[in-house]
Amino acid sequence: MSFISRVCYVIGSLLLLNAGYASYTFNQVAKRVLDHNLELPLDIKIEALVACVIVALGAILSIEASDQVDIYSGALVKPRDQSGLKNISMGEATGEHEIIGTTPFDHIESNVEFINIIKRREEFAKWEQSIHS
Repeated sequence: MSFISRVCYVIGSLLLLNAGYASYTFNQVAKRVLDHNLELPLDIKIEALVACVIVALGAILSIEASDQVDIYSGALVKPRDQSGLKNISMGEATGEHEIIGTTPFDHIESNVEFINIIKRREEFAKWEQSIHS
C-alpha cells in the first residue's frame, strides 16, 4: 500500500468520523428542541460524501499488481512489464492469410449484402439447364 493511499484512508476516515459526530450532536440538539422534522444540514451531508470519495480514492490507489497464477501449471507468474505492446510486423501478421489465399477482410467482402443475388440466380439457372440438357 502506497503512502498516498494511506493518507487518503486516514483523512477520509477522520472526515467520516467528524461527519458522524456532527450528525449525532445535531440529532441530540433536535431532540431537545422537540422538533423531529429538522433535516440534516447540507454541510454534514457534503462532508460525509467527500469522506466516502476520499476513502474510495485511497482504496483505488492501494491496488497493486500482484503475482498471477498460471492456469495450466498452477505456478506463480510474475506480471509482464507495463511498458506497452510489442510492435507488430505486418509481414508476420498477414503471412497466414497470404498462404491460404484470403484477406483479413474476407468476412466483410463475402457478406450477403454485397452479393448480387440476381446475377447468382441467373448463373444457377444456366448451370441447372446445362445439367438437364
